[in-house]
Amino acid sequence: MSIEIKINTEDLQRFIKTKSKVFFTAAKKHISAASWAFIRFITLQQLSGRITANYGLNVITGTLRRSFKSKTIGNADAGDVITKIFSSAKYAQYHQTGTRRFPKRLFIFEEYNKTGLKIYREELSLAIKEAMR
Repeated sequence: MSIEIKINTEDLQRFIKTKSKVFFTAAKKHISAASWAFIRFITLQQLSGRITANYGLNVITGTLRRSFKSKTIGNADAGDVITKIFSSAKYAQYHQTGTRRFPKRLFIFEEYNKTGLKIYREELSLAIKEAMR
């Protein structure tokens, strides 16, 4: 006695291709949302006034706070989604790294990697749920 199981791989490949495009679109949307959530986190934590001598930046004009942007791009065929968070303020790097005459005034700390990863993981979980509907 035997059982023969035949799998139509074309249907399976079509299903995977359809779901991967749906997931890619959802991932791009949710990663973009995560980027903006991370920017909000940074601006609330670090760009809302000095808390101690080494923590936070005083807000004078708000230019640095408003200068943060996010750009999410992707290539569905390659399966890549890339997000970039950046500041358009020319002096942002001087606060972050300091100069010979200007001390470092960090506003993005290494510990923020954990917070950023948490935000991105949550958004990717939402993208997976959205794609599987």
